[in-house]
Amino acid sequence: MARAFKMDIIHKEFDRALEQIIRESSRSTWTVLNSQAYHFCARAARNTRKVEASKIESELGLNKVEVPGKDGRPRFRKRWAQQSLAIAIIMSRIIKKSGRDALALFSNRDIANRAKRMIRSRVRARAFLSSGWRGALRRLATTFPSRDRARSRIRSSEFGRTRGKEKGFAKPAPQNLIGSMTAIVVNSATKDSPRALAIIRKGADQAMIETVADMRRHLKSKMKPIEQKHNGRRR
Repeated sequence: MARAFKMDIIHKEFDRALEQIIRESSRSTWTVLNSQAYHFCARAARNTRKVEASKIESELGLNKVEVPGKDGRPRFRKRWAQQSLAIAIIMSRIIKKSGRDALALFSNRDIANRAKRMIRSRVRARAFLSSGWRGALRRLATTFPSRDRARSRIRSSEFGRTRGKEKGFAKPAPQNLIGSMTAIVVNSATKDSPRALAIIRKGADQAMIETVADMRRHLKSKMKPIEQKHNGRRR
């Protein structure tokens, strides 16, 4: 059996924030947990694709560099390396097809644009790993109201194309369980590859950080009106 990436939605910081949200929310525990698991999967899908995209760009010589902005703050821009593999591949293709003299017909910008298109096509081809979160998202989306999915809504175009049976699945937190409760998500688009597992795990780890941060922001926004009301009474 091929290895799949499995993650129980159990995390110390996640658990603390979840407990606070459950106390403040009128919704059931299982609904809150499954909705947060959905938001985690949506972020994991995006981050899995981002991890792979940045790696492909770096390997082909399109690097992200820090440059000063107009306001003095640092900004990140993509710049070609002096010896870019992507540029070399495009130039090699032109020479092979039309001869070395044909290079004079193409400006540096033309070649760079072709190289960027090649990188984008490779990123799309490897977006298969991101598609492994689709099954979990579909299952979790049935466990809580659709209005709560708005902030993490993910378009089908953000996934790679899949053939055959959908990859990945979820085991939502059950509705009538007393005691410990957990949701389980699985990304099975690994093709039994250690490298694929590492990419998916990196995306999932970043998704967990973002999910916990979003939960804390939500709690802070809920507490602010209460604090203002309390301070007003004290005056």
